[in-house]
Amino acid sequence: MIVTISWPRFAQLLRELEDIPDATADEIGVRLTSFARRAFDEAFNQFGIRVGNLAGPAQSTVADFHADISGCRDRQVAFGVDWPRLLQGLNWLRVVAVSIEEQDWATFCDRLFAEVMQNNHHTFAHEVAHIGVNEIQAHVDEWVDAYLLARTRFFRWQRRDRNESGGCRPVRHDGL
Repeated sequence: MIVTISWPRFAQLLRELEDIPDATADEIGVRLTSFARRAFDEAFNQFGIRVGNLAGPAQSTVADFHADISGCRDRQVAFGVDWPRLLQGLNWLRVVAVSIEEQDWATFCDRLFAEVMQNNHHTFAHEVAHIGVNEIQAHVDEWVDAYLLARTRFFRWQRRDRNESGGCRPVRHDGL
């Protein structure tokens, strides 16, 4: 995932973490590397979000970072993301937007569905780029539903066509 972090908002987080409420942005900038590393370590320890290097050149007030969200998988179920943990972590980091990347689907879906989404990511990547934190779950649900529904209809049509032509027998769909 690419996370877009606002410098003024992130500076406020660093003031809170480092207990330096009166520090200016320039003063924080002097020790930014160590302050940011501590904040990113805390994001991983608390929320399972591992923030990495810059994803591109930083702008004057925002920067895009690579983030590994695989630590946000829901350990209570066989697959899926722990949505409250992920969203709390992104909000804690003061993220203003995210871009979902191919590898993120392995966190959002089980292996088979993740493979479908990863293989088709290029067709809808622009739809899941620079979206608000509060929009992530709706976008993921929308795209998974769209691809899985289309795929299910396609396979049902194939099976019906093959059966009508003397091919394989009907297959139970159990609610699909």
